[in-house]
Amino acid sequence: MKKSTYFISFIFLILVLISRSYGEEESKILVIHSYHQGLEWTDNITLGIQSAFSQNESIELHYEYLDMKRNYGNQYFEQLIELFRKKSKLIEYKAIIVADNAAYNFILDYGKELYGNTPIVFCGVNNFNPDTIKNHNNITGITESTDHYANIQLILDIHPKTETIRIVNDLTLTGQAIKSELLPVLNSFKDQVEFEFYEDFELDHIKQDFENFDPTIPIYLLVINRDSTDRFVSYNEGISILRQSTINPIYGAWDFYLDKGIVGGKITSGFEHGKTAASMVQLILEGQTAKSIPILDEQVNQYTFDANILEEYGIGQWQLPDGSVIVNPPPSNWEKFKLQFILLMSLMLVVIIWLIYDHVKGKWESLKLKTLILEKSNELELSEEELYRLTVTDKLTKVYNRNQILKQLEHEIETSRLTKVSVSLIRLDLDHFKTINDLYGHSAGDKVLAEVALVIQNQLDPQCHIGRYGGNEFIIVMPGYDQTQCYDFAESLRHSISALEFKTEVGIITISSGVLEVHTKSPDDAVHNAGILLRKAKAEGRNRTCSNSDS
Repeated sequence: MKKSTYFISFIFLILVLISRSYGEEESKILVIHSYHQGLEWTDNITLGIQSAFSQNESIELHYEYLDMKRNYGNQYFEQLIELFRKKSKLIEYKAIIVADNAAYNFILDYGKELYGNTPIVFCGVNNFNPDTIKNHNNITGITESTDHYANIQLILDIHPKTETIRIVNDLTLTGQAIKSELLPVLNSFKDQVEFEFYEDFELDHIKQDFENFDPTIPIYLLVINRDSTDRFVSYNEGISILRQSTINPIYGAWDFYLDKGIVGGKITSGFEHGKTAASMVQLILEGQTAKSIPILDEQVNQYTFDANILEEYGIGQWQLPDGSVIVNPPPSNWEKFKLQFILLMSLMLVVIIWLIYDHVKGKWESLKLKTLILEKSNELELSEEELYRLTVTDKLTKVYNRNQILKQLEHEIETSRLTKVSVSLIRLDLDHFKTINDLYGHSAGDKVLAEVALVIQNQLDPQCHIGRYGGNEFIIVMPGYDQTQCYDFAESLRHSISALEFKTEVGIITISSGVLEVHTKSPDDAVHNAGILLRKAKAEGRNRTCSNSDS
């Protein structure tokens, strides 16, 4: 009875989970942009929308771009609306966000035909007229109200001696719509300053037009997207061209010019427009009607300035309005010097640890610590490990090179002196190696050297070291071996090598060796003495081992 109860409960839980998963239907939201992807204002609106929905996994955003800055005319628009007619039949949307005037007008004209009574939320709309939606009961949004008055007053406050302000704008529909907003504002300042419009221009002539322009006159930049020859540029290209053409301070009103060369201004943010519009959509999804959500016409603008440009023109932050936001702020003293401070403290800590360890454990332990630090550093940085390997290894035989084997010998001699443990040395040479090179070629000789080195490595104890001293000559350093033990090893090695069958078919290879127990402090003296014994072995007929005990 108890098992059946558990089974029924389990089945019930599965059914509940399945019902919930089916109940969480994705809400598809359509975003129609007036312009094209890649235009910074458009992209900022998208980012704002995405930020508002970032925690809601049930929202699926779809994007359409009218591309009205780069394409226009009746033929383009007719093809565009025909495309929308076909696509609108494929998906049912819970709400639609339209950004900027072109998309707003598009949805007023064709929204009902394409999407029925789907709720509409607009943002970035200039010169909003409430009469345009009096026959629409499913629309709300946020108007774009650029605070031109605040920006003109700001320019006069920062540059109180200003007599003229040059206004840079283009002749596009967007540019002229913004100008129509600006003109009534300029009347408020007609007794304080003169305004000069720079509109009918060619992009290639801007620098020439500004050549003789008074550098003290501030510029108020509206938009540069298209010149009089119908050439289109992005916001980034427009401000870049203007910055290269003039040294005058430039002020602006939109975030797509910020951090690109303008001093700053009371900035209208595409991100905030998108975020606010998305928040309205969220209310609609929760059950409110679009008509019940009031249209926002208050400005969501913020005084924002670029610290780099302020410094360029010698404008102090004390001249800015209270609460201003500063982008690219200069780093604090801590940010400037924190890396140096951390490195210094780390270095001091390493030195202190090293001194303590050296004092407690003595020089031998200190040497071990240095070796350990080197090994661990190599483990952390593979590239450093590879570099180290290349600097200490013979490229052909993969054993220590001449410089490194001599260092190892020096280290073992010093260790032997401290620990009183024997260290011995073998200096060996391949017999008649020149004959192998002459008869079979240098590549065959190289293979013999590599195979002999491998045989020696395989027979060595882990604490012993082998290095190529030069040509066909090797040195073996054997800590912990006295002369007799070293001699026995050399003899065993000689027999092993003479028994090899080489892949190169060069016949039998023999070696001659000089063996000694090191009793000198000088590695060079030890190698020299072993060389004397090696030459003795060769003089006595090769294929033999000579040591100090031979006499």
